[in-house]
Amino acid sequence: GMLVSSPLAGVWADRHGSRTLAALGMVVSALGLAAMTTLGVDSPYWQSSLWLLIVGVGSGMFNSPNTAAMMGTVPPHRRGIAAGARMMLQNTGAVLSIAFVLAIVTSAVPKDVLFKIFSGLASGLTDAQLEPFIHNMHTALWVLAATSLAGAVVSLMRPRT
Repeated sequence: GMLVSSPLAGVWADRHGSRTLAALGMVVSALGLAAMTTLGVDSPYWQSSLWLLIVGVGSGMFNSPNTAAMMGTVPPHRRGIAAGARMMLQNTGAVLSIAFVLAIVTSAVPKDVLFKIFSGLASGLTDAQLEPFIHNMHTALWVLAATSLAGAVVSLMRPRT
């Protein structure tokens, strides 16, 4: 999704501005994350692929215009510093969000079940054994969707130019 939407979003942002497009991208990502809460143990692969595609489209709609807007406000001789700071913050956010999501997902799930899930041996587990994991995954996805909506609000709060 990002592969297609990022270049198109960049072109759109160059012509029409990035504020609304970045906010809309966060909303699209939030919708994809919320849709992922419908996934269960027996969900078909195409369904998870579709929701991930939507999240990717939203991410592409946000990332490209948002990066261009940030870098456009920095003087040319400071863009290397700004790009480095942006990447550091982006990577820090990614690491923290992964730790946060894993903390939610793994809480209240027995260690032997987690071992089987993360080692690819979940096919021998019952639906009752997988239910706490799926429930916690849905909780984490709702938190991520809410965070994306908060990001959309923040994007709309920035100046138009």
